[in-house]
Amino acid sequence: MKLETLLKGLQGIRVQGDPATEISDLAYDSRKVTPGALFFALPGEHVDGREFIREALDRGALALAVPEGAPTSGQAVLVEASDIRKTMAQTAARFFGDPSGELVLIGVTGTNGKTTFTYLMESILREAGFSPGVIGTVSYRFGEHTRHPENTTPESVDLQRILQEMVQSGVTHALLEVSSHGLDYHRVEACHFACAVFTMLGRDHLDHHGSMEAYFASKARLFTEILPRSASKNRTAVLNRDDPYGRRLLDMSPVPVISVGSGEEADYRLESVSCDRDGTSLAIRTPGGVLQLRSPLLAAVNAMNILTAAATSDWLG
Repeated sequence: MKLETLLKGLQGIRVQGDPATEISDLAYDSRKVTPGALFFALPGEHVDGREFIREALDRGALALAVPEGAPTSGQAVLVEASDIRKTMAQTAARFFGDPSGELVLIGVTGTNGKTTFTYLMESILREAGFSPGVIGTVSYRFGEHTRHPENTTPESVDLQRILQEMVQSGVTHALLEVSSHGLDYHRVEACHFACAVFTMLGRDHLDHHGSMEAYFASKARLFTEILPRSASKNRTAVLNRDDPYGRRLLDMSPVPVISVGSGEEADYRLESVSCDRDGTSLAIRTPGGVLQLRSPLLAAVNAMNILTAAATSDWLG
């Protein structure tokens, strides 16, 4: 794909060199650069990607994307970006054919419950005859493919590459754990979510965010910015109204909301929960009546995960 096609319409971009240069791959790790690649020299907390430009060029990179104002050599086409991570996400989606738009993409965020939710949804979707894929903390998996992750939410280039592979493998629904780091680093910036799910917010990752308000603001972007601009039809948020931050999102969401919880105001609510050593029994009040469920999952904390998966599945039909 030509560089000018990859960058067309993107904001905060300045190109020095031939914009018609043909790009054959994208990379942000110099060790993975292949001939003809566009290399993103990302600034980091511990290392600066510009330190690896020489290696990227030696491996055959034809274009370099760098932060605005960064000094570089003149040995390749140079792309200066005011927000290089956002540019990388937008470019990756375009390069890999915007694969999230061909899937029913469900993103889940929250301090706890994300992984359990994806396992529940994966099981439900498979039982319903669909072909689910999962990208999360434990593994990235679809069909016969399983990979061990470096990050809960992959870097945008890796994420879009995996989503493209899912489409090519016949996956119908993709379940994506969206971490606050993934949101801060724009890894899901160009994804077309059909549904975004909020579990709960606890005191975690404050070394990165600094405060609960900053942590919440990071999570909220999935619902207030990324989901609303998705090209997916019938975009919906599923929110836990038992959590105070979930209740705040109810008022902030610009897209239709399904609420889950234990109170009368919840669209899907827990009417009863009982646990024994063999599992959990639940009665869930839905818009269509009461649903009786039995799960081998132990502990009442999993009742909310089951409720959230049931509500999301019902929304999916």
